Amino acid sequence: MIGGEHSVRIARPVDELWSYLASFSSWAPHVVGFQSLREVDDKTTVWTLRGDVGILSREVEIEVTVSAWDEGRSAAFTLTGLTERLDGTGSFEVRPAEEEAPAPTVAAAPPKLGWWARFRRRMARRMIRRARGTTPAPVAAPADTAETAGPASYLTFRLEVAPGGPMAPMVEMLMEPLLVPAAEDLSLQIKQALEGGAR
Repeated sequence: MIGGEHSVRIARPVDELWSYLASFSSWAPHVVGFQSLREVDDKTTVWTLRGDVGILSREVEIEVTVSAWDEGRSAAFTLTGLTERLDGTGSFEVRPAEEEAPAPTVAAAPPKLGWWARFRRRMARRMIRRARGTTPAPVAAPADTAETAGPASYLTFRLEVAPGGPMAPMVEMLMEPLLVPAAEDLSLQIKQALEGGAR
């Protein structure tokens, strides 16, 4: 199983952040490769994503089922591939900025990355930007740590997936360098959507 995690400080109160996250349709378009979202019931949605990994390009449908819901605090969900063999889990957690900040973590990376891992991460970020049709954004680290006036909160997003089938090892190798940048991108896109130009 491979995974990615990212935390970001958002200059909005927890209740505003939670109400944005509580509706998948609000933030689904920020997921890299997002094509469509169909609500099956109040706990289940089917996401259609287009993935471009190297020379492979596929459109996949993934069933996302909410497995835990702590209103105003956290949500967890399971992922099941409908058109591809894929299983996984994901979650998001929100907390007031007054609480201790979550430690910055990168679940899939060792403490010190070698040149090859740094190269793969850089290429993954470039692929994500190309898929979005965007140019490199300015470095967001100072904004994440800077104190802002008014209420703020932290968002932590986690995702773990396990491809299945005979091609699983290759698919896992291709997906691994993309998950952490994708988690970062999603968190920062949500931050940008909520904060807008009010800085």
